[in-house]
Amino acid sequence: MCVNNIDFRRGDLFPNLVFLGACPGQEEENAVPQRPFAGRSGANLSILLQVLHDLENKGIFGLRASDFSTTNVDHYTLMNSHAAARWPARDGRSIPRMLEVQDPENIQRLTRQLRFVNARVIIGLGRPIDNRHLAQRRRDSAPMRAIRMLAESNANISFLVTGHPSPRAINRFAQGNAAQWFRTMLHRFP
Repeated sequence: MCVNNIDFRRGDLFPNLVFLGACPGQEEENAVPQRPFAGRSGANLSILLQVLHDLENKGIFGLRASDFSTTNVDHYTLMNSHAAARWPARDGRSIPRMLEVQDPENIQRLTRQLRFVNARVIIGLGRPIDNRHLAQRRRDSAPMRAIRMLAESNANISFLVTGHPSPRAINRFAQGNAAQWFRTMLHRFP
């Protein structure tokens, strides 16, 4: 059975709508209670929720008109592509290695979590900066690699990808405009 922890939190109202990050970080490990997206990236998820709420023609993304009717992050399921927390000061990196993400035990963990919440939509938070790289495994982010591994056996799930909600990514690639970052990067996969 899946329980809320550092890498998984079942949504309170819409558990079948899932946000998939890379891995927990220092803020998630230090949170009480531990939970995914406890830090600054989690704060930016509210902006993404507003973008998804206001999205016109949701059908082209495989969404229903009623999807993302609230901007409360806890109403949705939060997961990570890999369960182990990583941060630069301790680990020298803040993301999992692709071999860790695609490890069969990790994919089984993700599959169990998705079945537990009866996932219908998964939004991967972190993808190649350039749309041309969506088809290239060597340019994957952790959520993109997990989605590639999961999409083959989950045809009933709509997979979307968008930019990572970290302040660093938003500042670097969207000049600090999180809403524009999410609108520009939102894409249906495959």
